Amino acid sequence: MSREAMEMALDALENSHANEPIWKTPIKQAIEALRTALAQPEKEWVGLTENDFAIWREPAIGILRWAEATLKEKNT
Repeated sequence: MSREAMEMALDALENSHANEPIWKTPIKQAIEALRTALAQPEKEWVGLTENDFAIWREPAIGILRWAEATLKEKNT
């Protein structure tokens, strides 16, 4: 879940139950989980370096570049 999506969900949860005692609803758990997740520092993607690629010979470099691109897509 992206940070923006978590912020939107937290805002929606907090505002949708403004008139109810929040401690009586399961929404409190969702709000707390989102607050905890949003408090965590964002991780920066770290890919393979050119030195990492340099230790491999062709065609392994192509496979490594494909693997890195696939992982990057899944992590963003």
